[in-house]
Amino acid sequence: MKQQNGEYITAHLAAFGGEEKFVDFFTPIPEGSVLRVMDSGDGPSSGYASALSNAYDVAKEQGSMNGSDPKAGLLVFCGGMAIAVGDQLDSGLTSEGFSTKVDGLPMMGMTCFGEQACLPESKTNVQRNLSVGCVLFG
Repeated sequence: MKQQNGEYITAHLAAFGGEEKFVDFFTPIPEGSVLRVMDSGDGPSSGYASALSNAYDVAKEQGSMNGSDPKAGLLVFCGGMAIAVGDQLDSGLTSEGFSTKVDGLPMMGMTCFGEQACLPESKTNVQRNLSVGCVLFG
């Protein structure tokens, strides 16, 4: 769902079809919203390697690390992404782009359903699906 400022709130289907021809999402969709169908590209087959790497970069750049190296990290992985990636999750975690950044860093991960996230531009907290986040501890 595209916001007026150009930011997207990602959402995936909860149900589709039926006699009433409905679409239901795991995220609230305000009336009048413009929905866009997006493509996951090579995400599922690569274990979402670039999403993991980007989540780390954003946490390091936009967090309060003040240029210091993190001491530990926590990955928060959307349940829908976990289902989509299936057995390929290890491909993302061991990809060169991600593993070189977290080499030697104690890292814990979790999968959640109904994740919350702050939109970077508007600084508003929204429910998002199909997301991965990273928290770094200094």
